[in-house]
Amino acid sequence: MYRKRLRPLLMPLVLASGLFFLLETPVAGELAWLSTAPHGHTAFIFMPSTAVAASTAVPSDTKLPPHAVSRPWGSGWECQRGYRRAGERCVEVGVPPHAFLGAFGHDWECERGYRREDERCVPVQVPKHAHLDITGHNWECQRGYRRAGERCVEVDVPSHAFLDYFGHAWQCDRGYQQEGERCVPVQVPEHAHLAYSGHNWACNDGYQRVDNTCEPTPGGTLNRAASPESDLAQLATQVYANREASHDGQTIQDLQRQLQQAGYDPGPSDGILGPRTLVALQQFLADSGLASGTVPQAATPSAPGS
Repeated sequence: MYRKRLRPLLMPLVLASGLFFLLETPVAGELAWLSTAPHGHTAFIFMPSTAVAASTAVPSDTKLPPHAVSRPWGSGWECQRGYRRAGERCVEVGVPPHAFLGAFGHDWECERGYRREDERCVPVQVPKHAHLDITGHNWECQRGYRRAGERCVEVDVPSHAFLDYFGHAWQCDRGYQQEGERCVPVQVPEHAHLAYSGHNWACNDGYQRVDNTCEPTPGGTLNRAASPESDLAQLATQVYANREASHDGQTIQDLQRQLQQAGYDPGPSDGILGPRTLVALQQFLADSGLASGTVPQAATPSAPGS
């Protein structure tokens, strides 16, 4: 807690001390020029190495070409900022219009809204329903549109579908699967349930997939079925019998967790008896033989006073 309170007070001191150090270095004027780079592209964070290089003593037996400094590590030399190496000499970087020196200072890059074409910068032609991407040197379609060549066309979202996370394509709702350019319901056979993705189905525990059906696993046990005496069966029948009434949130959370452990999909454990939880509950009761129109009397809560 104290760190959070002191951080706003210490930050100006840290910045001031860093500025003082930069002003005391031989390349302070160069750093000040960098701070005025267009479109907020300031590369001075890479300059400490150059500052060290500029202040590093050059061995007397090493002859440096003009506009070069010795490396602070190992042997050899490198060109100063604004110059690039060409063989054994340094030549000035020719920065074309709408460009600026890159972070390392030995090449140039185009400003935002321009892209590199050979040795010049040309404007990015942004079509309708598009905008500059995060790099600023290309474009991308707005949400709800997709790229088709050099233009953006609207995404045609069919019934029972929605735009995906990126907004340039669509995907089917849960319980539907894509078939060509439309969404069709997932046909869940007996002894199966919707898979986690919601666009396919999987067999219950104790069953295996055979073509488009679920058959009992040879020698296996039907783990998803429960005896009427189990804790989940008693809790499920109790909640189902009083599904129209209000329930304690903790009770519903316990039911949701136990249904998940049994291999069903009641949705998140939020303590709400919603449609998803109710479907999982009904499926569990059906698999367990506990739901046949009426709930067994042995599993229903007794009336008050009885």
